[in-house]
Amino acid sequence: MTRDQVWRARQALAALPSAMRAQHALALALRDVLGSPNTEAAGEEDEGRAAALLAALQAMGFPPVPAGLAWLAEALAAPEPAPAWRWYYARQGDEPYHPADSREDALAKGRQEFGVWGFVLCEAIPAPLHHDIFDADEVLEQFEGTNEDHWGEAGETDPTLAQRTELEQALAATLAAWRTRHGLYEAGLFAETRNEERVPAAARAVPHG
Repeated sequence: MTRDQVWRARQALAALPSAMRAQHALALALRDVLGSPNTEAAGEEDEGRAAALLAALQAMGFPPVPAGLAWLAEALAAPEPAPAWRWYYARQGDEPYHPADSREDALAKGRQEFGVWGFVLCEAIPAPLHHDIFDADEVLEQFEGTNEDHWGEAGETDPTLAQRTELEQALAATLAAWRTRHGLYEAGLFAETRNEERVPAAARAVPHG
């Protein structure tokens, strides 16, 4: 999907009033995203896709339409956050980078740790880490097995697809918050870099004879 298509889809959704038929609004957004021709047949096909998509969203517990689609419009139309640039330093470019609070902090820490060899520093945006690694079925199977003495077969529950999705999202959010709070697994891969520079080794004092 091109940046222009994303922008047009966002505009179509952002302009959605709550009273507008959600299916028709979604069909218009799909037409922009998919680049459908402006014909009656293509319009009917987009309407069919929209109806199927709305049914799938509702099955996953999406908020009621049209309020739910209006919420989606607001989320998609919100400005994208500015990239989180941060300073990093390392002994060599192919070695692990360490985060710093500023360029001055990166220089100070780099000189303290690698001054006799020289080091590199740069500003970078870390590549996003994937926290959505949980499978609700596996988690629930382990939970039920661990607590099987608490209920018999008649007492077991069968969470809906929406509830399973909510569990996976909650676990992913907890993992992300835990990792961020403790500063773990940082600076693995960079999505973007800038202001890269090599700091030469500190001059060694020559002993006086």
